[in-house]
Amino acid sequence: MNRVILSISLLNVLSCIEARKNLAIQEKLSGLSNDWRRDTCKYIKDLPDELLRSAGLQRNIVCINALIDFQVPKAWNETEESYLDQFEFVF
Repeated sequence: MNRVILSISLLNVLSCIEARKNLAIQEKLSGLSNDWRRDTCKYIKDLPDELLRSAGLQRNIVCINALIDFQVPKAWNETEESYLDQFEFVF
C-alpha cells in the first residue's frame, strides 16, 4: 500500500482524472462510448510520466484502479494549499 501526501499538484491531477471519469460516464450514458472505465484508464495512461511522478503517482494497475475509483473529497478542494499535507491519497 502506497501513501502520497496531498499537494496542490496531486490535487490537480486527481481533479482532472475525476473530471475525465465523469465525462466518460456521461459519454457512456449518451451512447458515445461503450466502456467508461477503459476510457478513463486511457486518459490516465496518456498523462505525461513527469506529471504523474511529480504528483507521487505510479503507472501501474493498482494505482490506476485507485485513481479511477477515487472521488476527491469536497473538503480537499476547500482546504488552503498550506494545509493540504494533512491529507493523503492511498493506493
